[in-house]
Amino acid sequence: MHISYTTFQIIQTRLKQIIFIFFYLWVFVSTASAVVPPGQPSTGPGGAEYSHDKVISNFYGFGPRSYYLFEPDEPKPETAPLIFFYMVSME
Repeated sequence: MHISYTTFQIIQTRLKQIIFIFFYLWVFVSTASAVVPPGQPSTGPGGAEYSHDKVISNFYGFGPRSYYLFEPDEPKPETAPLIFFYMVSME
C-alpha cells in the first residue's frame, strides 16, 4: 500500500489536531474539578455567627431620595454603628 506525501501530511495534521483537542479537554476537566470555593467562616465578616437573631428593615423616602434602614433586633442594642448604602439609578 502506497500513501502519497500529501495524504501523509493531511493524516499527520489531523492526528496533531485530535491530540491537541484531547490534551486541552483533559487539562480543562482536571483543573475544573479541582477548584473548590472556601467554606463559610464560623466568625468574622461573612461568618455564620450572628450577634442578633433578627434584623428590622424599613424603607423611607421616595424616588432618588429614598433609602433603606436596617436595624439589629433581638436583642436590640442601645446604640449600633451606622452603615450607609448609597444607591444610584442610571435611568
